[in-house]
Amino acid sequence: MLGLANTLNSAAKNIQGVLVNAASAAIASAPGLNLQCGSVGLYELYQQDGLRQWLGRHRKAANRCSPTWRVAKTLIDRSLTLSKSYSWRDQMGKSQTGNDSVDVLQAMNIVDSKGGDGGVPWVGGQNAGGRDQPPILVVSDVVKAGYNIEQGRDPTGNDQGQPDTRVAQVWKSPAEAVDYARAVLGDVKIETKNNADREAQPGHGLGPKIEQDRQDGLAALSKLVNGNAAPSPDELAKVSAPGTQLNRDVVETIRRFQPQERAVVVGKLAAERATAANVERAMMLRRLLFCQIRFMG
Repeated sequence: MLGLANTLNSAAKNIQGVLVNAASAAIASAPGLNLQCGSVGLYELYQQDGLRQWLGRHRKAANRCSPTWRVAKTLIDRSLTLSKSYSWRDQMGKSQTGNDSVDVLQAMNIVDSKGGDGGVPWVGGQNAGGRDQPPILVVSDVVKAGYNIEQGRDPTGNDQGQPDTRVAQVWKSPAEAVDYARAVLGDVKIETKNNADREAQPGHGLGPKIEQDRQDGLAALSKLVNGNAAPSPDELAKVSAPGTQLNRDVVETIRRFQPQERAVVVGKLAAERATAANVERAMMLRRLLFCQIRFMG
């Protein structure tokens, strides 16, 4: 009703002129009164045609509102559509509370003009991705929030984790977890504002991380078994795989091997340690991702 009233009010001054001008081409410039008296059906056609045009525009605007909400509920990765859906919600909320006399056609124009400038609700409860808002970093933001949720604190925190928790033993801080996730999984930067660039960082998987840890572990273990001093607990911890602690007896046994055999055993242990460590990190990373999904869902 508000939309119809706005449409009729804005067109009231021009309705008679529009009717007369439209009819003149068909019946030699007959005025509107003569048209009504001489051809009631034709006059009604002009009236009804204007109403049908408005109803068509109204139906189009309403139909555009409804699927936007359906997409917002089911396809959160459609960030631009999601941003527009919140603009629709804002416009509808104003009309429902009587704070603004915006009909559905006007709301459609407002939403279309703003695009995704309003962003979308994101980690921490603030909108992101829109104009003058921080961008959405899909992997980084989610992993950081998951790390903090595991620590029982605000999802946007940057402090180091509690040393007695397993996630903090794997990564000392949210920043370390984010760096690992970006290297393995990559990242996607999303901005819903108009004309925003879409950026993506490719991930390289676990392979490079395993190889890097293998090289580091190989150097540390070779230094340990080639020496004569008794290994300290810290030295043993650095060359041990998660859940498997090397002890002094193992090191002493390796020292008694021939150089070639020693190299083979050291290489095998370094590779197994690197693989086991990164598999554990990958499972922990998966846990952080699911932790944030449960928190948001």
